[in-house]
Amino acid sequence: MRRSESTKKSWQFIKSNISKSQLKNMKNFLSNKSIRNARGVLTGLLMAMLFGALLSPLGGGIGAVAFVAAFVGSVLIATGYSNSERRSMSFACGAISTGLLLDCNHPIVSGVYATVYLCNRADIDYSSVTYDSANGQLVTGLSMKAGKTFFVFEGRLNSSEPSWQSVKGKYINTFTHELIFRLFDITADTYKQVNQIAQGDVVAIVRNNFDGTVTGNTRYDILGLGTGLKCEVAQRVYSSADDNGGITITLKTADYAREAGPAHRFFITDAATTETAIAVLLD
Repeated sequence: MRRSESTKKSWQFIKSNISKSQLKNMKNFLSNKSIRNARGVLTGLLMAMLFGALLSPLGGGIGAVAFVAAFVGSVLIATGYSNSERRSMSFACGAISTGLLLDCNHPIVSGVYATVYLCNRADIDYSSVTYDSANGQLVTGLSMKAGKTFFVFEGRLNSSEPSWQSVKGKYINTFTHELIFRLFDITADTYKQVNQIAQGDVVAIVRNNFDGTVTGNTRYDILGLGTGLKCEVAQRVYSSADDNGGITITLKTADYAREAGPAHRFFITDAATTETAIAVLLD
């Protein structure tokens, strides 16, 4: 049998025993320049040479078939993912993408401004909310529905206490956002707002004392943007010496609707542009 006929029969054997999808995958592997595929090609060549040499005494056609079959099989096996690679792929959403270095010239400062901004979650125009393409925690655009705004709730000193934390889940870890703030007014109008907050679903913007390594890039955080903040408790202790009988409100993510991540950062280009955007939200 001539070598060309032997080779032809070998390829016919390969095509009849390997699916089109496998051949297509092998083609993709061979065209890919990744280390994994290079490893597969080298392994395939070594195995093909070995089996071809061992079986060639039985006939040129058999040796050719052995060569091609060993090459294809070894490439498909070697270019597959290892168990550790499969495990790492399953955690793709949680893969660390960069390291963090301390900026000793801009040490972090704790705390927030006492004044907070609240709005009804339903008043946000979510179709206008934009995020940084490389960082989903960075909000670069936020608008309200027509006639709707954020409202200013003034505090004193450290009377506002925002926080967030992760919650361990069986399959997915989530987050809760929380805002404790105090009202130093007990008029009937204040009581009315307390009652509405207690029944409502709100989003809060707080201002950090730390302004960031780039001026303003850590200034504002948004709590509850994803699922809203619900009233955990609203109370007034009439004889409290701490707030002189003021009102304390705790807003928190509901257990049935947790956030996908920590608080969102609100920053647009620079500090001045961000401040302009905040002013628009308060109009």
